[in-house]
Amino acid sequence: MKRKALLYKKLADKKVRCNVCQRKCFINDGETGWCQTRLNDKGDLYTLNYGEISSISINPIEKKPVLWLKYRSEPPIIMASTLIVPGYIEEQEVRSIAKFIATIDPQIPYSRLAFYPHFYMQNLPLIEKSLARRCLAEAHDAGLDKVRLGNKQLLI
Repeated sequence: MKRKALLYKKLADKKVRCNVCQRKCFINDGETGWCQTRLNDKGDLYTLNYGEISSISINPIEKKPVLWLKYRSEPPIIMASTLIVPGYIEEQEVRSIAKFIATIDPQIPYSRLAFYPHFYMQNLPLIEKSLARRCLAEAHDAGLDKVRLGNKQLLI
């Protein structure tokens, strides 16, 4: 889904500078940045993959929440986590991700992590408890059995 981006600066001649990553792409009108996910449309920057699953990461089990491991004789093959970021990853995205995970196996442990404003995203707010609860409910409603919220100390 195409959506107007937040982290960019308008420049002369309908050019923009994307501020999402350290590359800081200068993007001409009608072109995309290095990542191919940001499009300059007449001097406004748009995200082309908003609300879609855009990456997968395979990490060792030691880095993931191990809440359910004490109840199992073997660790799960896969665990999923999503960082909740205000204005970027909220209920709709959690619902989409959880539905996708549930189609594979509703027993896959799924953890949502609270975002902390840092580096180039310092202008974003902390996560409110109500948003975290709604995201938790969306994951349950999507059919997942093992959902939790991490980084609770960051909620306001």
